[in-house]
Amino acid sequence: MKKSLSFFIAILLCHFTPAQQKSPPAWQVNPNQYQYNATVTAKVMYNNGSIPEGTVILGAFAGNEVRGTATPLSFGGEKYFFLTVYTNNSSENITFKVYFGSVDSVLDASEQLTILANGVYGSLSDPYLLHTFFLFNHAPVVSGIPNQTVESGSSFAVINLSNYLVEQENDPVIWSYRKNAHILVNISDSTATVTYPALWTGTDTVIFRATENNASGLYGEDTVVFSVVRIDHAPLFNSIPGQTIGKNTLFAPANLRSYVTETDGDSLAWSYMYITAGGNDAVPVWTVNPALFNASMTVTAEVNFPGGTINGNNNLLAAFVGGQVRGVASGINFAGKQLFFLTIYSNTVGDSITFRYYDTTVMKNVAVKQKTTFVTNASLGTPSVPYTIDAGDVYVSINQNGLASFARNDATWFGSNRIRFTVRDTGTLNGYQDTTSAVYTVLNDNTPLISAIPDQSVVAPQSFSSISLNTYITELDGDGITISIFNNTHVQVNIGSGNVANISVTPPDWSGTEHVIFRVTDNTANALYTQDTVTLNLRSTDNTPVFGTIPTQFAARGGSFQTLNILSYITETDGDSLAISYSIKQMPPNVSSPSWVINPSLFQQNMTVTAELTSAGIKTTGTLHKLAAYAPNGELRGVATPLQFGNKWLYFLTVYANGAGENITFKFYDAVMQKIYPVQGSVVFASNAILGSPSSPLQMNAGYIMFTAGPNRGIAAATMDSTWTGTETLTVIATDAVTPNHYGDTTEVLYQVGGAAELQLTVLLEGLYNAATDMMIADSVSVVLIRTSGLYERVDSMLTKLTNRGSSNIAFAAANQTDSYYLVIKHRNSIETWSRLPMQFVNNFAVYNFSTDSAKAYGNNMRKKGAKWCLMSGDVNQDGFVDFSDLTQVDNASFNYLSGYLPEDLNGDNFVDFSDLTIADNGAYNYSILISPQYPVKRPVPNPVRGNRNR
Repeated sequence: MKKSLSFFIAILLCHFTPAQQKSPPAWQVNPNQYQYNATVTAKVMYNNGSIPEGTVILGAFAGNEVRGTATPLSFGGEKYFFLTVYTNNSSENITFKVYFGSVDSVLDASEQLTILANGVYGSLSDPYLLHTFFLFNHAPVVSGIPNQTVESGSSFAVINLSNYLVEQENDPVIWSYRKNAHILVNISDSTATVTYPALWTGTDTVIFRATENNASGLYGEDTVVFSVVRIDHAPLFNSIPGQTIGKNTLFAPANLRSYVTETDGDSLAWSYMYITAGGNDAVPVWTVNPALFNASMTVTAEVNFPGGTINGNNNLLAAFVGGQVRGVASGINFAGKQLFFLTIYSNTVGDSITFRYYDTTVMKNVAVKQKTTFVTNASLGTPSVPYTIDAGDVYVSINQNGLASFARNDATWFGSNRIRFTVRDTGTLNGYQDTTSAVYTVLNDNTPLISAIPDQSVVAPQSFSSISLNTYITELDGDGITISIFNNTHVQVNIGSGNVANISVTPPDWSGTEHVIFRVTDNTANALYTQDTVTLNLRSTDNTPVFGTIPTQFAARGGSFQTLNILSYITETDGDSLAISYSIKQMPPNVSSPSWVINPSLFQQNMTVTAELTSAGIKTTGTLHKLAAYAPNGELRGVATPLQFGNKWLYFLTVYANGAGENITFKFYDAVMQKIYPVQGSVVFASNAILGSPSSPLQMNAGYIMFTAGPNRGIAAATMDSTWTGTETLTVIATDAVTPNHYGDTTEVLYQVGGAAELQLTVLLEGLYNAATDMMIADSVSVVLIRTSGLYERVDSMLTKLTNRGSSNIAFAAANQTDSYYLVIKHRNSIETWSRLPMQFVNNFAVYNFSTDSAKAYGNNMRKKGAKWCLMSGDVNQDGFVDFSDLTQVDNASFNYLSGYLPEDLNGDNFVDFSDLTIADNGAYNYSILISPQYPVKRPVPNPVRGNRNR
């Protein structure tokens, strides 16, 4: 043992031999010899710890010349060096040495510092750290080995491991590795070759280790991920047909996805570019005389001109009111972007502002998509977030599904644009892409228009009405036209004198629907045309849709209602499509107009809010409503009545305060409903802030309950004020949408907040709960009330979503205060769990927290994680047991790489993998089963999973 230790010390001494001293060094510097100095507040580390006791001197050096010295001073139990460094240069590279009397040695600091004249480096709160080492062996550091992803059949790059090794003492190292199951690794010297089995795809992890080949055995590691993905094929963009239209019509949308062949099923991204030929538009003479106007606003804009350039010199952006120039600016290159700092002048608030852009590189004078409204002193855009200007003859918009829509920025423009479309794989290794192009032409010719021919639906023995087509045709050029009929089989159309269409059916007793196309074509060389599709429906009967009784809808205070499926309460014997509308019923008036008054002289600061109000689901109109702003303490901070602005009724509200940061809420007096409603949302007060504008007002919603259209024509509802309780009555109308009679029925639905029995529930789910963070992935559970009679009568149930704290407020409409109930919690992959003791609602309110004690569950049937008790996870098939059948179901899902919101996903990460299998396996091993008053004794577990497991 002594021999080994001596050998180890000898190795260290060979590698770490500092300059030996017999006494402190005579480091001196004469400040008079230097013009400049810098100050360094430093902290010296000795072998990564505090400096030892005894004499310690810090010296600063330029080469071998001393430029400053300092000894430590103690502050707050720590030692600091206040070092002045002298120099004759504006900047100089400085190294540091430290003398330690305890070992009588001068050690070099690892750090170097380039100082500037009069520079200040470090502080007491953030000192400049210097590291010294004496007889100290550093572990090797392995880092930065890049992850690799290759296509199947391709090879991983060979890795020179020494490129990623830092070994401060230059000790020899031995390379080794640890890996997952599939990747194959071979290391020769410091070169790693990584391969994989044929046909395998997936991801494996390799941990490379460098170990010092000496007695210390210190090592460093780096983890590298290797992925093999299937062979990626590029999407193929087939030819897209161009479009030619007249100057009075619009380009049809194009479904780009239908022209793409994508064999891998990859997600796709879309883009476009103008293939811009050089133009010959003259440089416009755009000028404005600011002296003619008494107001202005500013726009900081960036121009998007796909296919052109916005980096050329002297590009111009101009603002117009009608045809009059109201502002012009040249592009300025700013932080990698070309920006236009444009001042717009006007004498009238509300002027409609349009723009044009001239590009000097391609010599194009083009229109701009965006328009804005003049507001005195308004500011649109900033250098960091500029206002976007889309310039070009044709504006293209492509949604994520590849549907391209087209618009002309200037309705008077005609000509041709070739547009190149690009489709690109996303989320793939290579991001392959393909392109195609199409020409979009607007002729200097008007298209004959046919539109808005009304559909007809009649009930036998009625006949279809004749159609005077001239009523629906517009021909601006006076060209002759031809009318054609398509897509008619049983419906016969005869075009008579004056272009009157007479309609009959064959055979006479036919009933049904046909969608007949009427096309009108110019008798010119361009042969421009449009068409209109008319639905002709002949039916034998027509019955009225009838509402059944819709029960009262309940929600707890501050909660949400379940979406009301309106269609499930309607009987529609004809199978007709239904139009659903609804409105909040006006109840008897109960509140007169409030006397909201504020004294602005009490406040030093203000901000403005321009808002448009929707109250009780209806846009407000008229001058009698009021909007008020409130501070958190309930103090009134602003009030406004509406003004009509164009076709809008706007509230120009000034909000007052004496300091920034207050959360401002709002109330609204609805003069029609004669109620004071809460307003959804709030704003943070900031002095001189401007929220909203006449062209883009802040949208506010007022009411006790917010009603919105839910899926499948349902009605979703949520309370606006978490403290409000009461009722609202919703009038719902269902009407036959396309029948001749438009029969309909009306009903009323009562929405009640806080009137039912309210339960404040806390439940944690084992697989979804993280004990370290005391947080849970939010998920839905079903909560059932069971009357405690011998029959275990089911009284009510609610589906609710638990928060990440496991809490939820639930309103039970059928509960009362005289009965007692068991609570039963059901979850998609947890053991059904009953409350231990019956529970009663007192004053329509109860609290039950399953997580605090196992005794909260019947039969103590929960599992502890950290300090909390949780429902046991793993019952994937919901048979009341966690057993082999659940394990099999999870294992199969894992084998097939299933993902999403699945019962087999026990830990809530949306993937089924080994971690979920572990949870189910633990549940089976620990006999997780349902225990309830109906089954108070543990039943035998079918197909139990047993074994000696290390848990």
